[in-house]
Amino acid sequence: IIDEGIDFTKNFVILRGESRDNTILFFPKHMNEIQGTRTTKNDTPFITFFEGEHRGIENLSLILRDEQKGTGYWQDPDCVKECALHWYYSGETMIEMKNEQNSWMRDIYIKNANHAIKIVGVGTTQISIINVVLDQFINRKVGSDGDGHMGVKVGDGATHVLVHNLWVRMPSVPDKGFVPDLATRYSYFQSLDASPID
Repeated sequence: IIDEGIDFTKNFVILRGESRDNTILFFPKHMNEIQGTRTTKNDTPFITFFEGEHRGIENLSLILRDEQKGTGYWQDPDCVKECALHWYYSGETMIEMKNEQNSWMRDIYIKNANHAIKIVGVGTTQISIINVVLDQFINRKVGSDGDGHMGVKVGDGATHVLVHNLWVRMPSVPDKGFVPDLATRYSYFQSLDASPID
């Protein structure tokens, strides 16, 4: 059980489980509850790789609780309608790599995330995301277009990112925003599957 964020501060570090199916990290609280904030715009990641190199996470399942609406939801007065919808449904940013180099994620299962993986920032380069499953519990409310729920976001500024063998599992009415977001250069998405589940 993990009830706080994990920040990688050292280089040449790997967070590794025995296997993806047998090593489960459960996150019972949302970041709003951990930080004591009540805002729709809290996208602080649970696991952060920032300004480092040669760091990885592998052979793990990362699971947020099943929930149809974010706990303690409160709409920030500056939040426009789309932003309000974006954070209304449960899930958080699970992993973020920012200004990171020569790092990776391999054999990872992530369940009930809003932004599952974010690779962003100028200077972020040579990142590999291999064999990742993104899942949602069957009764999660499906939003409309523009609500968010991105599986993998490779943002502007990140370069040389490989995403290989990504399986996005979703309810039979797909959340159309839960797809890869490519705003990058010299990056490659290969072997993607977004099969609906019933």
